Amino acid sequence: MSTLTAENHTHITKEEFDSLPKLAQDAITASKIPISITHTIKTASVKVEPKQVAGTPITLRYDWGPLLGGHILTLYWSTVTGRTAVFAAAGESAPGGPAAGKIIGPDQITIHNVAPSNGVLSIWVEVSGSTPVPVSVDYLVIGIDILE
Repeated sequence: MSTLTAENHTHITKEEFDSLPKLAQDAITASKIPISITHTIKTASVKVEPKQVAGTPITLRYDWGPLLGGHILTLYWSTVTGRTAVFAAAGESAPGGPAAGKIIGPDQITIHNVAPSNGVLSIWVEVSGSTPVPVSVDYLVIGIDILE
């Protein structure tokens, strides 16, 4: 429901604005009357019980070479199952290769997904920029059963 506030402007929810006909939305947008739109944020909560890490976590730094754009990078690794917890961090390889570390260069390197399955570990990496950059990925594999 729309209301007139003390600041002399109309306040409607985002849902109310979106439900208006396009012509009305355009008229409101073009009008000189200040409009404030409230966005509804949906939240959820769940009770979790953290698990103790069993065994020794395994780490690996792998040099994937020069990359540009989106790539699905896959390791074949018998330790990994669909119930394994895996964390990955990508960055630009420092000169000298993976042993020299990683640097923060001018390009963004983003991991979108990490997908462990039986004997296979795939990640989706996106490298922005205009030329390929050497990419190293650090993996942390925790061999716990993450599903209850």
